[in-house]
Amino acid sequence: MTPPLKALSVLWLCGLPLAATAQDQGLRCHLRSYLGTLEHPLSIEDVCLSGPWVFAAASGDGLAVFDIADPESPVLIGTWDTPGDARRVSVIGSLGYLADGAGGLRIVDLTNPDSPSSLSVFNGVEYAWDVSVQGSIVYLADPGADELVAVDAAD
Repeated sequence: MTPPLKALSVLWLCGLPLAATAQDQGLRCHLRSYLGTLEHPLSIEDVCLSGPWVFAAASGDGLAVFDIADPESPVLIGTWDTPGDARRVSVIGSLGYLADGAGGLRIVDLTNPDSPSSLSVFNGVEYAWDVSVQGSIVYLADPGADELVAVDAAD
């Protein structure tokens, strides 16, 4: 059975492009204008906008990369499968930080956005649900253990 198609929508909010995924409940923000959409088979949990790219945590499909240089015609340019369920993504420069569920924290080289590659893995959590980065410190939310874990990613 073919999975249902989902859509990445590119929207314009306060003069800046904003990437958002369609949800059953709909978008809950005031939009200036709707630019474009791309149907795809991925189940997107989270998105992070960086330059002309949208990096998406795509659940069991890992990390997906969309080119939105032309916001009216977004293009899926790459995916990178992970062993877990990608839940949240954060991007700083050319590094991606992916909360990959039971797969832990994945640090990804995004120098070539169409071909992401693994740099490092941290498996010291039961379930990496959310991720945030401040300098070289990566914070992971682990709801299974009721913990907030701080990881020094300087090395």
